[in-house]
Amino acid sequence: MQPSTFWVIDHPAHVHILAASICSGSDRDRIIAVDRPEVRNLLDDENSPLPLRPLLWVPRPAGSGVNRFQKIWIAGKRLQKVKRWIRTHERGERMVAVNAGIDLVAGMRAGIVERMVLVDTEIDEKSLQLIRKAATHVIVPSYWRKDLDGGWLKSIEHLDIKVTRHDLLHPELHMKTTPSFKQERNSILVRHLHGDGGHDDNEIEHIGDLLTKMDRPLVQWIEREKIDRPWNGPYRALAHAGVISQSTTVACEAAILGIPTLLVSSAKRGFIDEIILRGAPLWRVNEYDLWLEKVNVDSQKQEGFIQSNDLDSIRIILSGIAE
Repeated sequence: MQPSTFWVIDHPAHVHILAASICSGSDRDRIIAVDRPEVRNLLDDENSPLPLRPLLWVPRPAGSGVNRFQKIWIAGKRLQKVKRWIRTHERGERMVAVNAGIDLVAGMRAGIVERMVLVDTEIDEKSLQLIRKAATHVIVPSYWRKDLDGGWLKSIEHLDIKVTRHDLLHPELHMKTTPSFKQERNSILVRHLHGDGGHDDNEIEHIGDLLTKMDRPLVQWIEREKIDRPWNGPYRALAHAGVISQSTTVACEAAILGIPTLLVSSAKRGFIDEIILRGAPLWRVNEYDLWLEKVNVDSQKQEGFIQSNDLDSIRIILSGIAE
């Protein structure tokens, strides 16, 4: 029998990353989801491919006007809420999360034996500390930057935690990245963030001056605003000649689709380096002229992109059918 799983969704991208695994999971599974607009838009959408499962909404310990002490209080409230909910249901055999540690701690305290997490954000110190405390299985990419994680990866290698290494980029779990020709488009998709995420303060750069330079139509995509067909969000870039994004997630999704993308952020991540290394058309904000040249010269043809061979193995691990 397939094991029952608590699936943890802490970000809109996690819905897409875990969707295939949730769809192929057990009818005894449950979902824990952070209460933020873009996650609700996906889970409430009438065209959602996800099966109906018991669902717990939990608060997000971040946001505009939330100070450090409030974040700690919200995180504690969330932990207790998840722990109580687990205990009121048939105890699941597994918990699977992406870059989220609070719920793993709740799962540990509620007696869930297997607690698995995919990670790709080296600078998320608080979550990594919780993951080290509560995870039994960590799935970490080979391109993980140890110089950014404060010694975290080295520390868990000496603990009773199973570590699985892979070459997969998280969007590859849900996106078809085969290069193809797209219809001619003249517009630029612009992804704006509010800047109140857990590590936005030191990363997001001002986007306004760049937009004044553009002589193409701009399509604004603002965080939290509801969009039509939210499940097609990762593919929105295909309707445009280029993308300017403050979001690392949107930038990387667009780049692996072959759309010239300008990341307006100082964020340091191993997955950003890996995407560039594989030849995807992704540039930093100080490379604006190179990005614009690519948009203007080659707006019809998508770039090639080297895909990982680890997709099937990671999907099998997430399913819990085999290790």
